[in-house]
Amino acid sequence: MKVSQKVRPKLRSLISSLGLIVTAALAALSTDDAFAGDIASGRAKVAVCAPCHGADGVSKFPEIPHLAAQNETYLIGALVAFRRAGLGQYRPERRGSRYDAVMNHQATGMTDADIGNLAAYFSSLACPVPESAKGRGMPKLAQRCISCHGVGGRNGTSTVPRLAAQRPRYLENQLRAFRDASAGSGATGERRERFHPMMSRQAETLTDDDIRRLADYFAAQSCR
Repeated sequence: MKVSQKVRPKLRSLISSLGLIVTAALAALSTDDAFAGDIASGRAKVAVCAPCHGADGVSKFPEIPHLAAQNETYLIGALVAFRRAGLGQYRPERRGSRYDAVMNHQATGMTDADIGNLAAYFSSLACPVPESAKGRGMPKLAQRCISCHGVGGRNGTSTVPRLAAQRPRYLENQLRAFRDASAGSGATGERRERFHPMMSRQAETLTDDDIRRLADYFAAQSCR
């Protein structure tokens, strides 16, 4: 059966999208198998995270994310990426690595079991109450986010973070970091540049005002 020239690009796009979905699903399964966690063991290890993220997973600082009720698979992937960068397996200046001076240092001492246990513990906690109702009306741009992050940022794909009730300044900083990485304008190896093949593409056209509206909207959503 011959496929017309007009249909071929759409077909390639569909195949590519299906491939991404299957890859993400397989990655989630393999991550869960390798880092099966224990909540009680994670609670016993939480002292290393508590000064910044809180023992209850509720951040004490506006630039640092809440971890309570976060997707377990996402937390595992983030900690593994921080550990790899800290161990020099990915140089900080390489795009795609999770560079953060504090987190890279903290994660280097974590075993696979530590990572799985901490992820299990934080994901089991009650999510924080939104800080305010500011920005509760959904910006049109937020429609882009639903397929991965879920309606209102409450759930979505297990390998991506929940956004509901997250710290708004943290969300702003991350969106700017994705945008700067896409444009190549951020300072390489610093927090304000964070390359991700999907998010950097999504953020590349966002204005500062767009970013503030999105951050305010998701931060104001209930994750309960």
